[in-house]
Amino acid sequence: MINGSAAGSYPIVNYEYGIVSTRQASAAKAQTLKAFLHWAITTGNSSSYLSKVSFQPLPGEIQSISAGLIAKITG
Repeated sequence: MINGSAAGSYPIVNYEYGIVSTRQASAAKAQTLKAFLHWAITTGNSSSYLSKVSFQPLPGEIQSISAGLIAKITG
């Protein structure tokens, strides 16, 4: 992703991380957390959100890895 092909993209990349426990205090909390994180890597990863802050979308491989990790969250 360094020197990405997007018009006007910045040449340096930094991922932001959400570090959460895979074991949440309750099933409800786990479900809410999973829903938010899923939104962040799908709908929140769209240009309608990202273009406002000049961010590039996550690559598909990173989305897949993230989805697998989110699925491990339980309550």
